[in-house]
Amino acid sequence: MVQRALHYCKTRIVGYHGHGQDGFSSYQLLDYNAAEDKYIIKGPLEGTNPDIVFNKIQNNQGEEIIADPSEVTLLPGTPVFGCGLEGELSHLNGKLADLLNINIIPFKMRVHFEADDIEHLINRENMRVAIDLTEKE
Repeated sequence: MVQRALHYCKTRIVGYHGHGQDGFSSYQLLDYNAAEDKYIIKGPLEGTNPDIVFNKIQNNQGEEIIADPSEVTLLPGTPVFGCGLEGELSHLNGKLADLLNINIIPFKMRVHFEADDIEHLINRENMRVAIDLTEKE
């Protein structure tokens, strides 16, 4: 039971609205390719029941898609890191943050960086999902 809960917490779920879709569907975020600046996602994970969604993930269901970050909507609580930040925020590039919410106008993310313990409004294009949070030895 603990392993299941831990796996569920580590699973990254995002909204995907690419390929001419109306609205967005939930997908599992598998990886981020930094060299190409693309997310690798799998889904859709239709339904709102966490057990059904988790079973789809465990059973490896869905189609794998390579998605542009502009086609992906991050959800509050998602761990992210800064990238391409300039000026007084450049020291936060590569630093871990929690996504608190998304302001629709302007389309910025409100994030809390662990590095300076301050909330910032950051442009969407300057945030990427932190995929693997395991500690390095």
